[in-house]
Amino acid sequence: MVGSYWDGVMRHLSLVVSLGVMAFYAGGCSEIKILYRNADIFAMQGIDKNMCPRGKERDAVKATLRRYLDWHQQKELPKYVDALDRIGEQVREGGLNRTAVNLVFREAELAWARLLNRAAGPFSKHLARMTPRQLDCMDAQMEKRKSDWEERVEGTEREYRKRWLDRSERMLGFLFGTFSQSQRRTMMANGPLGQGFEAKMNAHRIRASEAFADVVRSGSRRRIAKALRAVARQPRYFFSREGRLVANKDRQLRVEGLIRLATILRPSQIDFMQKKLARWSTAFRELAERAQR
Repeated sequence: MVGSYWDGVMRHLSLVVSLGVMAFYAGGCSEIKILYRNADIFAMQGIDKNMCPRGKERDAVKATLRRYLDWHQQKELPKYVDALDRIGEQVREGGLNRTAVNLVFREAELAWARLLNRAAGPFSKHLARMTPRQLDCMDAQMEKRKSDWEERVEGTEREYRKRWLDRSERMLGFLFGTFSQSQRRTMMANGPLGQGFEAKMNAHRIRASEAFADVVRSGSRRRIAKALRAVARQPRYFFSREGRLVANKDRQLRVEGLIRLATILRPSQIDFMQKKLARWSTAFRELAERAQR
């Protein structure tokens, strides 16, 4: 991870946000294809919010994004199809076990690394020439993110766990369907990483965001691209102010959390997940084939 703020910027640039929206919020194959064909709109919304480009610079960013999207459809979508099919096969054979969960996280990390590495060259050009107005926009968004992170760990431990459960249920519900009250109680008791631990991880995220912002303020395209590629090589790490990479220690805890969740899922929820994976695979396959015509 570059740092949660810049993670957000680059994930918009790299289409991770757009694809995440498709994966979690689109139900069927046709909805995913419609969303993907409008991916440039979703990506530009994130870029406008975080980088605030205007005029000719915004036109230049859109042109870079369009080339990036063409590459993504031709080269990345076939890899997504392969990954989704392998995950689906693993779940069919052994359920949502440790092997399947690790495969999900590993494929996500590999995809993120490829996307970031590809984005580093063309988009570092735009980051390097951000104007003072755009840097002010960047700082304002960073402050908002900091406030959001702080709000997540405010209050009592029970209040923290309740907020965590609400967020998790919204996201996981798109993958597994509706959770029962019994499942929700178990998740609330055993699921969160812990209020103190998340506060420490948020401090890492803030430092990483500030460190990468310093690199952007340098105006050096070479330094920006180098920093992005460094994180692409080690997607489980934060970027530090000293240029070192700091381990993102919550990754394995999230793996363990999903494994624990799998033990309380009903067979119907596993079936719901398998059907989702199959629909996404079909949609991405058709989009990739269209790009080859």
